[in-house]
Amino acid sequence: MAIIEADAKIIKQKSLDFHIRLEIAGADLIIEDLDIDVEFVKTRSSEPNKSTVTIWNLSDDTFKKLFDTYAVDVFAWFGDDEPSLIFRGYTDKNKMIKMHAVAGRINTAKGFLASTVKQDNKGQFDIPTVIELIDSKVNYLASKIDKTYFSETTTTQLISDCIEAMGVGIGFISDNLPVKSYPNGYKLVGKPHLLLKTILDGLGATFNITNSFIYIQMPTDNFKDNYAVILTPSNSMQPDQQSDDTIVISTRLIPFLNANDWIKLDFKELKGLEQCYEVHGKCNNYGTAGTTEVIFKIPVEEESKKQAKRAE
Repeated sequence: MAIIEADAKIIKQKSLDFHIRLEIAGADLIIEDLDIDVEFVKTRSSEPNKSTVTIWNLSDDTFKKLFDTYAVDVFAWFGDDEPSLIFRGYTDKNKMIKMHAVAGRINTAKGFLASTVKQDNKGQFDIPTVIELIDSKVNYLASKIDKTYFSETTTTQLISDCIEAMGVGIGFISDNLPVKSYPNGYKLVGKPHLLLKTILDGLGATFNITNSFIYIQMPTDNFKDNYAVILTPSNSMQPDQQSDDTIVISTRLIPFLNANDWIKLDFKELKGLEQCYEVHGKCNNYGTAGTTEVIFKIPVEEESKKQAKRAE
């Protein structure tokens, strides 16, 4: 099968020169000259995306600034590429830890990456600061809505009001959403994210939040002409069938990939366009560039049809 748009879509390892930058809103703080580890999980479910960031040898003054704020943008990029936003989240203060030196790693080797990160004296203890980030959770968990509609309204208006109350931006709303009407006097009262889930469940739709933007999708949505990357045997591990409906493909770090993205697959046993269900990633700027696990949920009947078609 010929692969088109190879220059733009196929993932290749361009360089071992890899960068991570943390931008801390409210503290006028950027961190990129220290060793940093990042792990993240992005999902299409309504559960919040999460990330764990470990910053090595952070000063006490910087730690205090970090603790006094809560919004963190995590960027990563190879070489001279444009920085990609890996994760935008809010700190869980109960899980922000600066460990004592004795609990740190012994700095005996820094790995092979070409990096501008400051190197410590070998044999010294490195001190980790661990930050747990949750995508937009603080925005909407504490928010409430109490609204009465004095004229006939629709699910379109209810969805819009819930999103506004949640305080998140709009990334995508399906054009295929059904519309239901509600009579004069309808009330919308409670936590907007729970109300939104109830409304969308009734329409057969789902939502998730990625980097502070909400995505609302229908199973009938089709993105044939809009996919993020091509995964092939030359840049990825072979697809791993982990359960009847779950397939995992491991590849190098793809900083810009989100769980809403569509991916073109070109493997002998798996071809075509599939939408990510989850993206698991980890990276650092001092040892190895990182990896991405792309998880697909493919119904058994659908995969059986594809295998039968390939066998013809």
